[in-house]
This record gives sequence, structure tokens and C-alpha cells, in this order.
Amino acid sequence: MNKRQNNYMYMANTVVDTFNVRQEVWIKIPFIAIVHARITMLCTDINNASKEQIINDTTGYTDARDNSRSILEDKILIIKSRLKTYAIIENNPVVLKQADISESKLNRMSLSTLLSTARSIAELCITNADQLQTFMITAADGEQLLELAKQTSELNAHRNTVSGQHTENTSRLDELFARLRKDFKLMDTMVDGYIDNEEFLTIYHNVRRIHDVRGRSSSK
Repeated sequence: MNKRQNNYMYMANTVVDTFNVRQEVWIKIPFIAIVHARITMLCTDINNASKEQIINDTTGYTDARDNSRSILEDKILIIKSRLKTYAIIENNPVVLKQADISESKLNRMSLSTLLSTARSIAELCITNADQLQTFMITAADGEQLLELAKQTSELNAHRNTVSGQHTENTSRLDELFARLRKDFKLMDTMVDGYIDNEEFLTIYHNVRRIHDVRGRSSSK
């Protein structure tokens, strides 16, 4: 939840607690009892959705993917430098073209292009292992590149799945808050129209104010 939603929930939970403590004031008024039950359920649903949103935060998954990508790029840079050395010495223009990748170009690549590049270089290492061995390039280097590319791809897929769930949770929260605000507006009208307990009215209107937990207050 964002800061505004947190403040609204602080108010909502306080109102629900106030109603629960003073049930004798409103329990026999069916309209209020029905809306109170709806507000209570909405608060529960929002609290549960908020927990899901926290669980589905993408920060850790994004960091893991980006770290894996960085390791993959470093490995590509090492191998491409050795491939370039081989291509120049052996006068192999095909390999030279494949190995002619700058660090800045790697950094700018989309993830899909980077993964494709890694797989191409890995295949080159594996299929030409005999010729490349002298230049300290082995089939194992190619296998490692493939494994790093697979790991990075899987981390990205996991991150995207979590991101989708996070987006769904955010939309769900927006929907629940819209319903909660609507019910509170109705509750305000009913409390003023059906409750004549001055003490309860004073408490209700006081707790209905949305207070900024960091010190600033706003209106209903």
C-alpha cells in the first residue's frame, strides 16, 4: 500500500474498533449493522491483499536478475576478447565479426538479445573447441555461458511472474479502497441520521479524520 492508503487504513481500523467497543449504540439499527459488517470485511480483505503485495514485491527478484546478467556480461567480455585474438591471428573474419562486441554495446542490449548473443558465442566455443584451445577457450567455457544464460532467463521469468502478481494485487487494493470509501460515506450519513448518542457521535467524527502517521492530518 502507498502512504495515503496506509493512513486511510489506520482510520478505518480505528473506526471498526470504536464500533466494536460501543455496539450497544448501533447494533439494533439494521442499516448501520449491515454497513459495519461490510466495512469490517473490507478491512480484512485489504489487510490480506496488502500482505500479498508485500510478498510479491519485485525488488529482490530484479536485483537477482540484474546480478546474474552482470556475471553473464563479464563472462562474454572475457571470451569475446580471446575469440577476437584468435580471429585476428588466424585471419578468420566470421569469428571476428561475432567477437566484435564492445562492453557498452553489451550493456545496452535488451535481455533477449544478450541471451541470444551468449548462446551464439557458447555454440562457437563448443563446436570449435579444438582450434580454440590454444587461445584458452574451451568447450567448458561455452557450457558455462549456456548455464549463465539459462539462469538469467529463469530469474527474469520469475521476476516477471512476481511483477504480474504485484500489479494484480495493486489493482485489487485500488478496487477495495474504492468500495471502502463508498461505504464510509454512507456510514457518515447514517450515523448522523440514526444515532443520537452525543458521546458516540463525537468519538466517531474524531476517529473518522484521516491522520497522517507522520504528523500531518487531512480531511475525511
